[in-house]
Amino acid sequence: MPEQQPPSKLVEDIERRLEQIQRKVTAASEQVGLTRKIVAAVKPYWNSADKIFMEGKPDTILASGYQVLASFKEQVESLEEQSSDFQGQVQSMMGSATVFANTTGSTASFSGWSLGFDPEPIRQFRYTFDTHDEYGSKLSKVNPALGQTFNAIKSAYLGSPAEGLRQALFLTRQTFDHFFDALVSDNEIRQQTWWSPEAPQKPKSVTRTQRIRYAAEKHVKDPAKRKVLIDGAHHMNNVYQTLQNLHKRGPLDEEKDKEALLEMLNLLRIWVDSLKIS
Repeated sequence: MPEQQPPSKLVEDIERRLEQIQRKVTAASEQVGLTRKIVAAVKPYWNSADKIFMEGKPDTILASGYQVLASFKEQVESLEEQSSDFQGQVQSMMGSATVFANTTGSTASFSGWSLGFDPEPIRQFRYTFDTHDEYGSKLSKVNPALGQTFNAIKSAYLGSPAEGLRQALFLTRQTFDHFFDALVSDNEIRQQTWWSPEAPQKPKSVTRTQRIRYAAEKHVKDPAKRKVLIDGAHHMNNVYQTLQNLHKRGPLDEEKDKEALLEMLNLLRIWVDSLKIS
């Protein structure tokens, strides 16, 4: 097993690699812009050649020049397909980045290690309720009751009753469990080679962690994205369990409740995006 690196090294490596990607993308964008200028410059000639080709009278030179044009078009089409794939990968990475930001915020709030971290700069990446109704509609297509539960989260959170935040947390956890129940069946999970029952007295039991793992394996093709979603869900589960224990001891700091709620909602949104539910 490779030696575990300190967190600072991982963050520095991510930052360095993103800078390199940005440089490459910027350089590629400049090359594409130059190519477009070349195409704009030759366009008048080939526009004027339409009549000759329609009449079926191109000479050998014009015909071979046309072949270069056709071949170049094929190359551009291929590049367009690759760029669409790259754009999708970048969008996926951005989704993972928001998972990371929200995870960092709740880790700083809930971890027993007080590191003197100011979470304010990352709060701009928290989940907001601007698109909540849109995602409620998407979840309704998975299951109407699921969409209703999700929509109720916004009402509970913004309705300002005394227990609104706690109720929103409860509804969000219900949404998570219902969502994964809809994605995969327990029987499917029990057929996986890695499955094992939670305890001997529960020989057919399926845990939440197992359900999330199989949902990711079944529905998320990108292995890197899949791992972020699984790890993010595992972290979210740890935060929620900690929150439940703290609630049992009495009222909790509102900021902790909010960190947990927004992390869960953001992760759910990224799951919906990753599964391309529309």
